[in-house]
Amino acid sequence: MVAYLERKTAQWEAYGIVRAYPGEVVSGDQVFAEPTTNGLLFGLVDGLGHGKEAAAVADGIKKYVEEYPSPNLIALIKKIHQEFKGSRGAVIGIGHCDTEGNLKYIGVGNISCRIVGIGQKNLGLLSRNGVIGQRYQRLQLVEHQLQVYDRVVLYSDGISRSSLQKYKDFPFQGSKKFIDTIVQNFGKDYDDASFLYINRSK
Repeated sequence: MVAYLERKTAQWEAYGIVRAYPGEVVSGDQVFAEPTTNGLLFGLVDGLGHGKEAAAVADGIKKYVEEYPSPNLIALIKKIHQEFKGSRGAVIGIGHCDTEGNLKYIGVGNISCRIVGIGQKNLGLLSRNGVIGQRYQRLQLVEHQLQVYDRVVLYSDGISRSSLQKYKDFPFQGSKKFIDTIVQNFGKDYDDASFLYINRSK
């Protein structure tokens, strides 16, 4: 099972892909991208484990964010945590880019978020330990001013981190073909895999 996301605003584009654990018909990973009044709210959710129970949590969190898209990331994470308290739980990376290129990001658990740019630019953003719906350490909001050719990538632990961190051939504009290539080349055969790519609109 493979599913795609494509979302465009006047300033931003998001391209996402979710691939289920081989043999499963649903994925415990989800990606989302929702316009806000001054930018784009985006993120990646990985329900613990895989299969139907993990998918139920990830799908639920995605639907909650789509219904209540807020650029106030700390408040949003706290509300999601309360809404899904006692569930199997999930890890999450969630960000917001405004019209001026200001990026805000919070990571809870082992979601990777990186800013890639011209040349050797490959900056990892902090994600703190925890599980949404169960427990987490204090939330830490990371802020960064994106340059014109910076792109933001998020991926679950179903993508080989060590391999993708060395990858340099990121296009300036995303596409279905590109995100397909990432999962095919770096996706693990024993987990759900997901990847989200954010770039500026033309």
